[in-house]
Amino acid sequence: MAKSESFDFKPKMVAQPERRAPRDIEAERAVLGCLLLNAKAALKACADILTDEDFFVPLHARAWRLGLDLWTRGVDIDLVTLVDASRTTGAAFAPA
Repeated sequence: MAKSESFDFKPKMVAQPERRAPRDIEAERAVLGCLLLNAKAALKACADILTDEDFFVPLHARAWRLGLDLWTRGVDIDLVTLVDASRTTGAAFAPA
């Protein structure tokens, strides 16, 4: 190797694309559908596992959070109570 040759052993920083959590919009919809159809079973199966941060779609996260909040207050969960709670709390997924 000639004296003028040199090797750069410094690692080159390569910009990495933004990483996103795996997502399945249909699965999110299915969980919320179960919440509306049978809240007791849905929450028994998922409340210890899922948080609103697990949902990719912000609208779905707000619906899940509202459902949990209603359930902890002893309110039966259905489409009417969920929409009413969204209007009351300003969760912004129900039309005014």
